Amino acid sequence: MGLKVSPVPMASREAAGAIDAAIKQLDAVRRAAERRRQLLDALSGDLGSSAAKPKPDLALLRDKVAIGKQQIQETRGKLSAEQARSAEVRRQQADLKEQSEQLEPWRPWLSSILGRSAQSATKNTTSIARDADWN
Repeated sequence: MGLKVSPVPMASREAAGAIDAAIKQLDAVRRAAERRRQLLDALSGDLGSSAAKPKPDLALLRDKVAIGKQQIQETRGKLSAEQARSAEVRRQQADLKEQSEQLEPWRPWLSSILGRSAQSATKNTTSIARDADWN
């Protein structure tokens, strides 16, 4: 049991102290055993409750994972296509801006010929340049 008892004659003065020490040791061992029993009971209850839970259907979970992976791949493809489209739009905007800047020195001349304000002339030339680029 792990008790440390030293032999003492019954008639000696130390007998009472030795008996008290032995009782204290027995009490400590008893309390430790009770704590272990409570812990084992709790573990046993946990094991019983986990054994009662239904096991997940692995095939169903694998199917869900496969569907999720497929959706991720489809989304990545759509994202790549949108990024390419966005890059093309930015390129076209840069081209239009460059064309507009190239036409800027011609604004007064176009304005005088067309008889319109310089601002509307620039808008028209930008529109013409855009239509020519897209056709």
